Formats: sequence, C-alpha cells, structure tokens
Amino acid sequence: SAIAEWKANPGEEALVSMLAKNEELKKLLLDQTPWVQASKDQSARMSSLSDLLDPETTAKAIAKRTEDLAKLQNRDGGFAWGPWSDGSSVWSTEVVLTTLGLANSLGMLPADAKIADMLQPAFDYLQAEAVKPKRPKTDRELALIAALLPDLKVKPAADNILRATVADIAKNWRKDNTVGKAYDIIILKANGRETLA
Repeated sequence: SAIAEWKANPGEEALVSMLAKNEELKKLLLDQTPWVQASKDQSARMSSLSDLLDPETTAKAIAKRTEDLAKLQNRDGGFAWGPWSDGSSVWSTEVVLTTLGLANSLGMLPADAKIADMLQPAFDYLQAEAVKPKRPKTDRELALIAALLPDLKVKPAADNILRATVADIAKNWRKDNTVGKAYDIIILKANGRETLA
C-alpha cells in the first residue's frame, strides 16, 4: 500500500512539504512575517545609535535644526507654524521656548549663539501677547518658560502676570493633572516657593 511505502521511505519526495523543498518559497513566506521587518527596524535603530553618539554628526544635526528654526522666527520674535505660514503663533512660540527650556533645565541646551539670539525676542513676543487687552490675568505657559529659561528678562507688565500666575498656582495646584502639577513645581521652585513645591 502507499502508506506502507511512505513509512518505509520517509525521505520520499512526496512526503516532503513544498516549504521544505523550496528555499525560495521559504524565504518569501518568512519575508512576509512581522519578525523580519522587526529585525530590519532593530538593525536600523542600532545603526542610528552610532550617529547619535558621534559628536560630529550630532553637531551637524543641531546646526541644521537651529538654522531651520531661525527661518521660522519672524521680526516680532514669534515663531510661525511652519515655512508655509507667515504670521507668528503664540502656540508655536510657546512650544519652541518650552522645548528649549526643558533642554536647558536638563543641561542639554546647546551653547549656540544662534539659539541664544532667538530666545529673548521670542520671550518678548510672548510677553507682548500676554499683556494685550482682554487676555487672562495669568499665563502658566509664560511662567513655565520664565522658570525654565531664568536668564530671560521679564518686562514689568508681564511681571505682574507672572506674579498673579504664581499666586494662582500656589492656591489651586491641587486641581491640576499630574503633568500640570509637575510644571507647577518647576514654576513654584523658580519663584522661591520651595516649601509649597
């Protein structure tokens, strides 16, 4: 019988799967699995790690991003959303300064004159926006940026807003979410309220 013959000859070609017989088919099927792509992604990440640890590559990347960022800063000091927009955006400017401020608080802000030259004009733009009529009397973003970048100069009108913001945080910090409380601590500590923070 055919079954007896198959048992007697297990290497018989009829008993070997198409996958085992055909290396090309095996490779094609394996390439379609997520494991192969994950392996390629991991290899790419490992290759990128060498770039991240190379001081020359890092310096070039910082210089390029600084140049890109400088192109987005308008004459009023504010930053545009992107190269497609003309006007300054309070939100974009807050994001730029908060990001640079966080880098500064971690000791990671590059000592670059171009970056330094962008900071005060951008902060002045935010201060001018904050003191406009019908604006809230407090501004947590402005207070956070002032705390993260303590070398920036605060104008008297904006100083009133910052004082009111610190007082509001001291009174209402318990109502904030976790991230808000973390920022509140930074603001309170920068304004001499360590015991409350």
